[in-house]
Amino acid sequence: MTVDPQDVTTFKAILARTPVEVIIKRLDDNVILRSWKRQLAEAEVERRGYNLATANAQSKSSSTRRHKLANLKAWFITALLIAAALALAAVLSMDLVGH
Repeated sequence: MTVDPQDVTTFKAILARTPVEVIIKRLDDNVILRSWKRQLAEAEVERRGYNLATANAQSKSSSTRRHKLANLKAWFITALLIAAALALAAVLSMDLVGH
């Protein structure tokens, strides 16, 4: 299978404008499927001096951190809703007792 030189030039130009983090994410998510495009993307990452293994580890750790923060935020919102419901119940019970 031959690759059109125009396609290669166009893809190299796109890679040159794309941040390395985006290229790495697309490689990890298997968005880049054609083997020649994957090879060019990996070569571009290497050319820019990034270590793919380190970048993957950092990507996974930041993903884990985002997940934990989202989980903590959800628990915080749940606690606030419970506290608001209890406060509303207390106010309503005071009104019923007072009348």
